[in-house]
Amino acid sequence: MRGNLRELIDDVGQEELDKLIDALAAEAKRPMPAGQDGPKIAEEVLTLFEDFTCTDCHRFHGQGETSAPDLTGYGSRAWLVGIITDPTQPRFYGKQNDGMPSYRMFPDKPEKNLLGEAEIELVARWIVGELPVAKRTAAARELKAD
Repeated sequence: MRGNLRELIDDVGQEELDKLIDALAAEAKRPMPAGQDGPKIAEEVLTLFEDFTCTDCHRFHGQGETSAPDLTGYGSRAWLVGIITDPTQPRFYGKQNDGMPSYRMFPDKPEKNLLGEAEIELVARWIVGELPVAKRTAAARELKAD
């Protein structure tokens, strides 16, 4: 990683950093079917990830290193379900995970998991704002009843 963020902004520009931030925020809204790539990302965005040295640690749409979580689809429901389910997956922290629990590491042994598939889906939907408050409360009650 070269320099610090201030030096990178001075070198690359604040306007370019703003574009990078917008592109990363947009990942949450990109359709990302599980195990598939979403629509092709603009070459300019990939260049920004390189210019700001993000790819020194993170993968993003097939480019970069893997010492930190893959940011492809970052913040989307599918990305959240994946990292909550098992952050030790290679696309997230892999063996470098030092604190985030795997909530559903054993799909074939539900009794060993901290959360079930439906619960993880509910958490992800809540995080991305897909559930109005009333529906969140009702869904939480249903899960407790099970």
